[in-house]
Amino acid sequence: MKVTQQVIEQIKITQLKNLRDVTIVFDPTKHLTALLGPNGCGKSTLLHLLAASFNQSYVKAGNTGQEQGETRLFSSFFAGTPHATWSGTSAEIIHKFTKEGASKPSRAVLKIRKKTAGWTPQPASRPPRETYFIGVSTASPDIETLGGGEQVPFQTSVVGTKTAKKILEILSTVFNRSYTSLNSHEAGRERPLIGLTYEQTSYSSLAMGAGEQRAIRILEKVLAAGPNALILIDEIDLLFHTEALNRFLAELHKIAQDKDTQIIFTTHREQIAALTDIIAVRHLYRSQQPPYQTLVFDTTKPDALFRLTGISTRPLRISGEDIIAKAIITKVANDLGMLRHVEVLTYGSAENCYTLAAALVMNKEPKLTNHLLVLDGDVNCDAAARRRGVSKVLNGTEIDIAERQQKAIDRIIQLRPSNGVNPEKAIHEMVKSLLTGSNAGDDEIIRAAQAVSVVRDKHNFVNKVVERLGVDFLRGVDMMISVAAKSPAWPTYIAEINDWLAMKKPEVEEHAN
Repeated sequence: MKVTQQVIEQIKITQLKNLRDVTIVFDPTKHLTALLGPNGCGKSTLLHLLAASFNQSYVKAGNTGQEQGETRLFSSFFAGTPHATWSGTSAEIIHKFTKEGASKPSRAVLKIRKKTAGWTPQPASRPPRETYFIGVSTASPDIETLGGGEQVPFQTSVVGTKTAKKILEILSTVFNRSYTSLNSHEAGRERPLIGLTYEQTSYSSLAMGAGEQRAIRILEKVLAAGPNALILIDEIDLLFHTEALNRFLAELHKIAQDKDTQIIFTTHREQIAALTDIIAVRHLYRSQQPPYQTLVFDTTKPDALFRLTGISTRPLRISGEDIIAKAIITKVANDLGMLRHVEVLTYGSAENCYTLAAALVMNKEPKLTNHLLVLDGDVNCDAAARRRGVSKVLNGTEIDIAERQQKAIDRIIQLRPSNGVNPEKAIHEMVKSLLTGSNAGDDEIIRAAQAVSVVRDKHNFVNKVVERLGVDFLRGVDMMISVAAKSPAWPTYIAEINDWLAMKKPEVEEHAN
């Protein structure tokens, strides 16, 4: 019976290698799915599972028919060894398909198990689907795997098929070279060597760039595949520089759209996460704590990029007037569990706040809404005052000047002290108002604050307390703010910062499927 419109919708794995309790849901609107994640998280294992789960499909053309695709055994990828019997493996693949003559698609659950007696389902019981697995072996240059010699005689012929012409067209686009022919070199080996002609120079795969060779090997499978095929590519980024890889993926997307093909590939290249217009990205991550569950994220957040690159990216930026404001902002971000996503800076006097806000707008900062500027709240900084401050540094006769001014104003918030005092005085008042007796460490800080009643300079309230404690200034500031955060006045004081960060949290935090 002919089966069409096949697509994998979901994979559920209870146990397989180091994969535990993981569900991957595929995007029905995307023909390409990228599996990203650090080494050892199970990306290739997922491809191996899929590669061994289907039988070849029977394609009828006229009065003849032929098998299309590859039939592989589970043992081809999960060999039994003294260290691994794979007993206890349990997985389910939910796939959709339409039977010949049916008006509606059907769904089925393919249950995969490994018991002492062997793997189920047996090959004869597997559903048919044209499937191809393209492993990392295709990245090995022929000169390394087949060997050379003093002389390698072969007979050369130009491959003139429609598929060959399409391969040439795509290669030329991907590598920015005007290839003129795809060649076959018969050298008395198991299979002919492939070859190319570029700028009137012909060369075989024994002298070919490894990237060219792998692109051809992948395209041969993808272009030969029929409608609704499943194509699995391990480490697709191998041997491609980033620009070539992006162009190659764009070409694969066109082919997959035309044939309604489902292509699933693994990669370590984090740049692919930016191609969400054509690729559904699934980030895999194995929890480092028991029960070591495998997590899957369908969006690219800072934590995912850190796992791939080891580089911390902080998409949110908050600036305060001085070191005290910076410490307050840091405390709020840390209490929300978001400090790793926030860059905290200082800008100096309040006037600089308006200048910085105007500069962000004038420079057309692409992520303007991820920037926040915090005023101390000790001088008049209500809506009218903010508008006056911005208008002084951002003005003109342009038709959109009012819109740009509003964008700058929208980036400015403030701390909310109860009596309009500066941060040093506000922190001092919150600390000294607390009762002692709940914590010895806090009590020492509270008593030190209560011992300071009058200072000549309002900015010295914190300094005097820190001097009394006898610690480094920055350490003392952190200690005082930690205690001040227990004051009933603290939530109101930091409300605008807290609310903005809470609003941004879903944008930067990962949520497993």
